[in-house]
Amino acid sequence: MHKINDNNTKYVIGIDFGHGETAAALYDITLKKVDKIDIIPGHHVVPSAVAIILQEGKENVVIGEEAIDWMGSAKKIQISFKKRPSLMNAEEKNMMVSFMRGVYNGIRGQNATLNDGNHVVFIARPSNNSWDKEENLYISMAAEAGMPIAGAYKESIAAYYRARTGIMTTVDEHAKKSGVLVVDYGSSTIDFTYCSLSLTQPIADGTEGTDLGASAVEKGIMRYALENCNDKEYQKFYQLYGRNPKSNPYNGILFDFRKAKEEFYSKQTSIRLSCPTDIGYLTSSEKVQCEGEKTFRIESGDIRTLLKSYIENVTEAVQKFKNDYLKGKEVSCVFLTGGASRMDFVRDIFMKVFDLDEKYLPRDNDPSSIVAEGVAHLSYIDYKNEGNKVAFRKTRDAILNGFNWHKELNAVIFPIVKDGIKSRAFSVMYDWKLGNIKGTDEFDSYSPTVAALIARFRSAFESYRSYDFAKQSNVLIKEKILNKIFSRIQEAFSDYEYSDKLVPKDFDVKISAKLWESGITKLINKFTAEGDGHVIYDAVSDDSWGIMVGFNLKRNRSNDALERHYKYYQDHYYSIFSDSDWNYFLKNDVNISGIDSLKKSVCDFVIEKTEEYIRYATMRMFLGG
Repeated sequence: MHKINDNNTKYVIGIDFGHGETAAALYDITLKKVDKIDIIPGHHVVPSAVAIILQEGKENVVIGEEAIDWMGSAKKIQISFKKRPSLMNAEEKNMMVSFMRGVYNGIRGQNATLNDGNHVVFIARPSNNSWDKEENLYISMAAEAGMPIAGAYKESIAAYYRARTGIMTTVDEHAKKSGVLVVDYGSSTIDFTYCSLSLTQPIADGTEGTDLGASAVEKGIMRYALENCNDKEYQKFYQLYGRNPKSNPYNGILFDFRKAKEEFYSKQTSIRLSCPTDIGYLTSSEKVQCEGEKTFRIESGDIRTLLKSYIENVTEAVQKFKNDYLKGKEVSCVFLTGGASRMDFVRDIFMKVFDLDEKYLPRDNDPSSIVAEGVAHLSYIDYKNEGNKVAFRKTRDAILNGFNWHKELNAVIFPIVKDGIKSRAFSVMYDWKLGNIKGTDEFDSYSPTVAALIARFRSAFESYRSYDFAKQSNVLIKEKILNKIFSRIQEAFSDYEYSDKLVPKDFDVKISAKLWESGITKLINKFTAEGDGHVIYDAVSDDSWGIMVGFNLKRNRSNDALERHYKYYQDHYYSIFSDSDWNYFLKNDVNISGIDSLKKSVCDFVIEKTEEYIRYATMRMFLGG
């Protein structure tokens, strides 16, 4: 992966590959200035579409609206992306890489100042947590597309940074005062992220994003238009293609309605939506063709009516984020990004849910470019703070690597093992005292006998072969060991204003603690073997039956004898072993497994969370928050 270099890097390109549209920006390191950058002549934002076309016998890649213009004759075409890389099949991945290559080549072709070696590229990625494991795959696709890729940034962080460093001074004031809700209103999803300088990390919805993106709007309008059209050819088109999202004609006419929607909402005084269509062209390469051209016109009031359910669902999703994630935290400003945020009802929803006046939803003249500009600028600022990041990581890694996992786990698990064994032994002896342990045949007279007691102890300890003591310790491991690591991290990072509590709600602890066979044998012998120093032998020796052979094993023991045996056990063998013998037993006869797996999981978790903080802290330090 490429890196910013003080000697060679003059520019940083930021690209936001969106589901519906893609934008690019350029940060000039010399001028310390970020601005939009064209992808194709006169356009720094293009539709996310790519087509493979044949020209003079050769395959060429075209992107944006030009790709859609080739709808009727392209060899391959894809409109809209943003599927997780791990879920893409080979064909989808190839088309995404082709699109990335087309965008990058377009940028290079439109900007003569860019040459090999004088720039790097950073890309935006969705903010939701499910993309954390996808980031490296996404970056590798960009590298495959020929970009000098240097990294990726979460869209919400890039947007927040752009808002605070751009002309939106009110956003900066609100971030210091309480909090800003950054909303990425995309084509496929709506992502919510709450940012505040009082937090060390943003609060995100933590999901795949709310699946109520703006594509649902053009789909609803298109469906309404086609279902209410009396033209027979258009009715035929609707039956054949209008309900098949995988067909090119469907995606072609959907794009027509998307353009019409964007035109409608870009003008605050629009009274109707107008959408010209040509189904003859859209179906020209299909086996079954349709004929006809038509311009659909829908009044603004009708659009509001048909979108009523959608608007209610979005309002409900915003309210849910407020209730479930913000939990009373104040939102004094909402910053909307993404071209879809131009839709008039979007602002109405957030003003209603958060009880805000319109001035607390500052407008940006080009919401489609916000993320790309933020990525281009923030990546360089991130680089300039590398010294702080190196020190931060060094401190973190020293804590993780210096933590004595075996010692700490032993300190939690060994007492549980020891107490568990003592408790089981006590339970058997207490049953003996009550006369509940008796022989099972006529030779034992179905009465309390030493043979029956020996058999009970053997059974009790042999059951340890399948017993896992760690099941009782998982909560303690979380409370004592994980919290100890997290508190050390937090204490060490106090100079960096790190105050987050790294307490995972559902951290999976897969530690196992079982007795080796040698340990089971030692316990059985300690209680059942003959000779001094063995529990049963010593406890019953005062009965004057001598060595436990023959009839003495089957002898019926009186209630007084049972009481006497129990008291002797309590006075002399309740602890079973001496302290030194216990230490030896626990260290040599208990098998604790899963330590390396737990260590890796915890370290990965801490690294993930602190890396998130590093990026956020970089922005805080730069902005003087």
